[in-house]
Amino acid sequence: MSEVEKRDGFSTKWGFILACIGSAVGMGNIWRFPVLVSAMGGMTFLIPYFLFVIFIFQTFRNMEQNVSYLQTLYNRYDLQ
Repeated sequence: MSEVEKRDGFSTKWGFILACIGSAVGMGNIWRFPVLVSAMGGMTFLIPYFLFVIFIFQTFRNMEQNVSYLQTLYNRYDLQ
């Protein structure tokens, strides 16, 4: 119990400050979106929002499938 564990952390204060700012901006966007949707008519924001979510999801899903497919080929045939 006398040993102190070495934990991961930020190496500089700037890294911690930028992480805090990024978290605050992300949370602000999450909280702001429903307010804008209700204030300006729901479907005006929901239709483009869901279209972009689907577009981004499809892009990353396809990218992940392609990477995993190539990884199985490299593992199967011992390619370097």
